[in-house]
Amino acid sequence: MSIRGALVLAACIGSLAAQTATWEAPAPAAAPPARSSAVLVHHDAAGHALLFGGLQSLAASQVFGDTWVWDGSDWRAAPGGPPARYGSRACYDPVGRRVVLWGGFALPFPTLLNDTWEHDGVAWRSIPTAQAPAFPGEIAWDGNGGHVMCFRPNETWRLDADRWTRLRIGGGPIGFIVAAAWHAASARTVVVSARDARLETWLWHGSGWEQAQPIHAPPPRTASQLVAHSTRPVLMLVEGIEFVVPREDLWEWNGSDWRERFPAARHGLDRGFAVGADPGPGALIAFGMNPSAGPTSWRFVDGGDLASLAPLGYGCRGTAGTPNLSSADRPWLGETVRLQLTGLPPSRLAVPFGLLGFSAEQLGAQGLPLDLGSIGMPGCWLRVSAEVDQVLGNAFGTATWNVPLPADPALQGLVFHLQALVLDHDANAFGATLSNALTARVFSR
Repeated sequence: MSIRGALVLAACIGSLAAQTATWEAPAPAAAPPARSSAVLVHHDAAGHALLFGGLQSLAASQVFGDTWVWDGSDWRAAPGGPPARYGSRACYDPVGRRVVLWGGFALPFPTLLNDTWEHDGVAWRSIPTAQAPAFPGEIAWDGNGGHVMCFRPNETWRLDADRWTRLRIGGGPIGFIVAAAWHAASARTVVVSARDARLETWLWHGSGWEQAQPIHAPPPRTASQLVAHSTRPVLMLVEGIEFVVPREDLWEWNGSDWRERFPAARHGLDRGFAVGADPGPGALIAFGMNPSAGPTSWRFVDGGDLASLAPLGYGCRGTAGTPNLSSADRPWLGETVRLQLTGLPPSRLAVPFGLLGFSAEQLGAQGLPLDLGSIGMPGCWLRVSAEVDQVLGNAFGTATWNVPLPADPALQGLVFHLQALVLDHDANAFGATLSNALTARVFSR
């Protein structure tokens, strides 16, 4: 089937009308006890979000040390965890395929912790570090250096295996560190800092700092969270506190500027809720305390008011590096998305195939992403359902893949996923590698 035919067929099968961005409450069969100040992080390799710790209330003197997993539709308890705490910082490390957790508060208040833990998708393990940054601060992944970083006012730290190292680098943020996250689309770690009644945006590029100069900026705040959107190449700055006044706004960072979002409805959670990328149909998943005794799980559903091409997951290394699929285009109706595949062996035998699928969760009876280690492709994960495959030409290690989008209003809001398979005889026992994957959301200009 042609790409055009597959897109039109998908539009006929499902209702693809654009939705309004809003918060909505899913209906899980089970849920953790309500809490504030937990951490909630998406574990990319495991395909679920991880919730840990939190505080019932200072008055009740109850701090949680339990672990829960959100699979996109339901919660389940997971074994073990670090000592009970709240207000910890956590991020995902795609190289180590782990969630890294650092620090937090314990009772009696305000006992400060600065220990480091990792979760491999199954169990927790303590990382005994000789030294560590003083808590609080913020941690985030640095995709340029390939390390988990910790940011404090005028301090930059790097986690090397089992050692935190303070980098002797100046020029970074000196105000209170509000939030931090890796922005894959711009290849920068974004650090939001509050200073002199304004919010600053700083960019860490792996070896130094630059201060962004956006046209727009969110109002100043603390106690905010910066989370990667699950389907679009943006970071979401979620609410916060300005002095003692809660801010109930939502902003997105596209790599150069901030844009405020206006959901049709707000969630029902009290301040102090945790938020992370949603492995289910939403862009974000939040969990916390509901003052009206209502739902404690909420997801932000982004109606896709912009065409977008977002990262879905990493690829696996071949003899010429890891194949990388990228595009500067957006998937607008009636236009062509021109993708470039690089990192291929410069051989005619290294044939690349473009894989297009309409699901990133299911391939027949198999769940996605699918670990292909069992067939001789260790470290390779199939991330798309691949209803369509297309042979691409290899021109000295680079391939071009054009995906035309019909000017059909029925395709408005369509989501599909892209990945490439490359024949590479010496890469592994199977003789093939996979690129990173992308998620496209179609919209009209």
